Amino acid sequence: MSKYEKSLKRIEELKEISFTEAQNLLKHEGFAERSVGSHHTFYKDNSKGITIRKRESLHKDAVKELKRLLGL
Repeated sequence: MSKYEKSLKRIEELKEISFTEAQNLLKHEGFAERSVGSHHTFYKDNSKGITIRKRESLHKDAVKELKRLLGL
């Protein structure tokens, strides 16, 4: 199982993931990244996108939003 698949599984199960895992996953999915300070916004075409605060791990609400955004 690849790192990408492991990250997807962790998001599906609403488990804690690191900011770097989320960043790599979103870039793999074709999202562009824009950052201002510690807040990073990931967007794709005209989709709503997601803003994640850079810290050791993502807040549970951010994982839920990431799951919704990826359609999992």
